[in-house]
Amino acid sequence: MTAFSKKLLSHGFLFVLGDGLFIAWNDQLASLLRFPGREVWRPLSFGWAVLLLYDATRRLHQERDAGQDADHVAAAEGDEQPPPRKLDWNDIGITALRFILFFAVLGAIGMRQIAAYIIVVAIAVALWLMEKRSRPSAPPSEDVS
Repeated sequence: MTAFSKKLLSHGFLFVLGDGLFIAWNDQLASLLRFPGREVWRPLSFGWAVLLLYDATRRLHQERDAGQDADHVAAAEGDEQPPPRKLDWNDIGITALRFILFFAVLGAIGMRQIAAYIIVVAIAVALWLMEKRSRPSAPPSEDVS
């Protein structure tokens, strides 16, 4: 699992955990905050998502700045600079599809409609094709017997 996938998984877990708590305690939060209507969890969920997004971008910028500082120190010492890291969009797409598939399965279980199951199968096939395409093909092996 790549570092990006680990970070996405941890922030996704925190979002789902917080969102679940907002939904579970919706009535108590509505009476506590004197919120009109019964769906107080929606604005709280939006605020929670914004807070987690801010934390993720802050950490990303800190890591990027620390990496640039290390490159400047290495250049000052006369060491060769490492090549810049390339962002692999295929890995990001696969990770995003895994999360989408997870929530699509949960939604299909809750909805119990054939259209939802068809969407889950389509997402699973797309994920399988992306993973198959991203794996390097093995070179042909020669038989030495």
